[in-house]
Amino acid sequence: MLPAVCDTGDKRYKDKVDHIVAELAECQKNRPDGYIAAMPDGDRMWAEVKKGEIRSRGFDLNGLWSPWYTHHKVLAGLIDAYRLTQNRQALLVAEKFADWAVEETKDLTGDQWQKMLGTEYGG
Repeated sequence: MLPAVCDTGDKRYKDKVDHIVAELAECQKNRPDGYIAAMPDGDRMWAEVKKGEIRSRGFDLNGLWSPWYTHHKVLAGLIDAYRLTQNRQALLVAEKFADWAVEETKDLTGDQWQKMLGTEYGG
């Protein structure tokens, strides 16, 4: 495992990571479902996807630009924050966000997943 301040030895980087993670955790406290994303109209779009109403066009999923890509970047950053700085809170926030994704998509059929993956599949 890497040291708590990564390769640089500069504590400022860990302090910044800790601050960002704490702010995401604060945002998540206001969403008991674990969702943490800043997507205009995201609640509407995810409610549609949860019901199996999926419109996939290029990078557009129900009117939002690459939402899974965006979520992947947030999750990857949180996991890196845990892995590289041992910030336990980052792992907890990531777990709650991942639980949200499972809950949001658990009832989708294989065909609905494939339709959604027509929008994006890289994350």
